[in-house]
Amino acid sequence: MERIGLLDAGSSGWLGAGRDPFADTRRRVEGARVPTLGAVFRLARRLDAHGLRFEIEAKSDPTARAPAPDPVLLARTIGAVVRRHGLASRSRLRSFDWRVLVASRRLFPELPTVALVRVDTATSGSSWMRFVPFRHGRWAAAVTSAASYIGAVAVAPADALVDREFMTASANAGLAVLPWTVNSAARVRDLIDLGASGLTTDHPGMVRALVAAAAAPQRSPGSSR
Repeated sequence: MERIGLLDAGSSGWLGAGRDPFADTRRRVEGARVPTLGAVFRLARRLDAHGLRFEIEAKSDPTARAPAPDPVLLARTIGAVVRRHGLASRSRLRSFDWRVLVASRRLFPELPTVALVRVDTATSGSSWMRFVPFRHGRWAAAVTSAASYIGAVAVAPADALVDREFMTASANAGLAVLPWTVNSAARVRDLIDLGASGLTTDHPGMVRALVAAAAAPQRSPGSSR
């Protein structure tokens, strides 16, 4: 962690010339370092950002050639920081590796979990969801049932997986739906109409504007102010 903390995360050109897709919108903060989770929590407290919520992703790949972090240790490390700062009610832990989520639910039941979903990870016999029952039948019903089984409060599927069948299966399982990564305005509107509870995007300003527009009262044709 000490070595990661030395990396410059805020200067221009860190991706190399022509490789930064957000060069026109990313705010440069020269000399900014990669913060720890605890540092982020402390900053939010200093700024009195009481309405800010924290979506924490545990990066773990059980199929990688390099040894993956122990899922229990990873869950314990993250959960301990959240608990120490008293921010479980404003945080959620998400991961493609459902073993981390299972461990977190056991160790830190106050910390809500979100089951990240790709077709290649959320399937019967997958290393990503080892020991989680995965029933036969329609995939959408199977994956949402499995996410409910491990105590997740939401599923976060790849955007392309979200349709009315997936939304219905999630509702039947009592789960919110949080697709990723959605950068098209038209698709954001579609997901609002489908009833998604939130989404991951690289353009939060655009999404906020579209959500506000969808929530605004609609005037009937010919109505006056």
